[in-house]
Amino acid sequence: MYDPELWLWFAGGFMTGGRQSDALLAEFGGDVETIYKSAAKDYIRVTGSAATAKNLSDKSLIRPREILAWCKDNGVSLMTPDNPLYPEKLQLMPHKPITLYYKGNFIDFDAACAIGMVGTRSMSEYGRQSAYTIAMELARCGAVVVSGMAAGIDGISHRGALDGGGYTAAVLGCGIDRPYPEFHADLMAEIAEKGCVITEYPPFTPPRGLNFPARNRIISGLSSSVFIVEGSRKSGAMITARAALFQGRDLCALPGKIGETNSEGPNELLRQGARLASCAGDILKIYSLSNAIDLSRLSFTPDKEAQTKISSASRFSSPKPTYEKTADDSAKEFDSSEPDEVNVERAVKQSRHAEAKAMPEAEDTAAEKPKSPERAAALLTDDELAVWNAMGDGICMPDSLFDAHGGSRVLTLLSLMEIKGAVRSTPGGGYKRI
Repeated sequence: MYDPELWLWFAGGFMTGGRQSDALLAEFGGDVETIYKSAAKDYIRVTGSAATAKNLSDKSLIRPREILAWCKDNGVSLMTPDNPLYPEKLQLMPHKPITLYYKGNFIDFDAACAIGMVGTRSMSEYGRQSAYTIAMELARCGAVVVSGMAAGIDGISHRGALDGGGYTAAVLGCGIDRPYPEFHADLMAEIAEKGCVITEYPPFTPPRGLNFPARNRIISGLSSSVFIVEGSRKSGAMITARAALFQGRDLCALPGKIGETNSEGPNELLRQGARLASCAGDILKIYSLSNAIDLSRLSFTPDKEAQTKISSASRFSSPKPTYEKTADDSAKEFDSSEPDEVNVERAVKQSRHAEAKAMPEAEDTAAEKPKSPERAAALLTDDELAVWNAMGDGICMPDSLFDAHGGSRVLTLLSLMEIKGAVRSTPGGGYKRI
């Protein structure tokens, strides 16, 4: 039987959904009533945490009832894992949120083509125009735009989706009782009216710094693809990108100007294999067979761009000189019947392949560079150092650390260590000590 009081009691035992809540739900078959009736020794046996056992040993339902009364008075609904509308995308991911508070229309995210759009708060004019235009076109085509309602790229992405007449979902890093930032109060109200405002955090939770990395896993979790617009290598957008990779989501990035701080993150992701997206069509082309997507409503597509470039090039190109080719020359030459863009792309790929083959010794040397425990001890907190020591000398995938250190917390600690220069991210979502 669905009992929101018990779900709120259960959520109150944790900061966010994580390894321990996942373990308890798995152990007791997702039955929160059985969890509620269990004893402290059962909580310790499953989670190994005395602190969690202490929290869950408090069986008072006063606080859950107060939250439910507040939600009823303020038009806020509650979504829990035993609700048929709870997205399977979230059910299947590690550290699923225990409760989701929402205002607006909570759609079927499993059936929707949902695109997570995130980026820096300090956006450039290029980032602003790109995010707004792409979000608007995504919405016109029937895609859902999911973002975090932060200042900068998040806010302008929501604005573009709304102006495109579409649905957008904002995932907050605080309680649903307040807009954050405050100047997005009107935007939040419009999203609640035409889309949905969602948060894992109970009412009156302030926007603490640690809330946002955990929030980012829900943005990527609800999405089919995640699109990184702008951000430095150390930005929160890159945390979302890593969460997307860990969850198996499609990852796209907007190419940016070399040397610009806001382009560091997207350009790095593109080097690591993310899909390049300079327009909505680039993102949606793999969803062209979806019933929810209507690509005919695009005003700008990759095909139109290529055709424009080819036509423009043909007007200004001079005749190519002809000469006798040997059979060997013909094998090495590019096919001149192909567009210049194709030949350039092939040349870049061949160049990268040649560089990779020519530099194995340099890569091996870098891989064997000794790590300094003394340096790490000086840079890192105790929790960070425990994760650093557990990583070993090879490439470490975050999920291998989850059981010992907790899921969303591990991702946060790894991001903080990357900022401090103690680890670096690797292609495929792994990390390596430096």
